[in-house]
Amino acid sequence: MRSIPVVDESSIALARSYDEIADWLLLDSYESGDRQIGALGVTHSWELDRRIIESVRIPAMIAGGLGPGNVQDAIRTARPAGVDSKTKTDKNDAAHTKDLRKVTASVAAARNPELHGKAQRAM
Repeated sequence: MRSIPVVDESSIALARSYDEIADWLLLDSYESGDRQIGALGVTHSWELDRRIIESVRIPAMIAGGLGPGNVQDAIRTARPAGVDSKTKTDKNDAAHTKDLRKVTASVAAARNPELHGKAQRAM
């Protein structure tokens, strides 16, 4: 799996460069000057995610500020192969442990049959 920083049009070309190399892409938020991709708790353009997903042949997951309150909108817009959540499903503690209520709510929202039609798939 290769993380792709979703920032602008250059993200599409970067994602395409991993077709035939990576098995999966993880599209995540990035802020200039940061040493890492993701774990920022901020969203990015899901429309750009969708354009990336449509331009590659390998499956792509989306991340970046996803949680119970916005994961459905992200899925509707981007139509990813899967979703990832870190900061929006963590507890508000220094250890960054998972809040199982937030995780359960996020999974329920992502699995909503209205998003996937009758053929619901597990995420």
